[in-house]
Amino acid sequence: DGVREGSGTPLGGDELANSRRVQAGIKEILASANLHGKPALIVHDRDDALLHPNFTSRAYYAQNQILEGAASKLSYVEVTHANHLDSLNKAYAIDTQVPLDYYFQAALDRMYAYLRTGRPLPRSQVLPTIPLAATPGATALTRSNLPDFDGPTSCPIAYAASKLTIPECKP
Repeated sequence: DGVREGSGTPLGGDELANSRRVQAGIKEILASANLHGKPALIVHDRDDALLHPNFTSRAYYAQNQILEGAASKLSYVEVTHANHLDSLNKAYAIDTQVPLDYYFQAALDRMYAYLRTGRPLPRSQVLPTIPLAATPGATALTRSNLPDFDGPTSCPIAYAASKLTIPECKP
């Protein structure tokens, strides 16, 4: 803190003030995963090559579990056969992916129900979707391709003994 990189000489004046301002800004946006008991619902796609769940949502969820434990109100849902660029699925006739937006909308509805009526948030889980390409003869996705948060085919995500377990989960 307060030294010029490379030379090790102390910063002073505006340089020191700017250095401290940047460091304070970094601390303000650093994701600590401490939600202070606030409810949250993360829906992440499993097939994301840009924002891989291992380096984003899984790590955040695990850190939240370390910090808040049983008091946590964070629910983490991972959707198979989905990526965050699902708007391109139709444009490029991609039939190996399902629309993540479907689950984004469902998550918003579920959070609203939690806040208005106390309906529980979904448990942390993997949702095993079935893309159109895996549905011979089908021309459109149906509800059977897109399981519900409370459906019987989901697989629970677990955090115990400092270990996050994300199951493979097949439909």
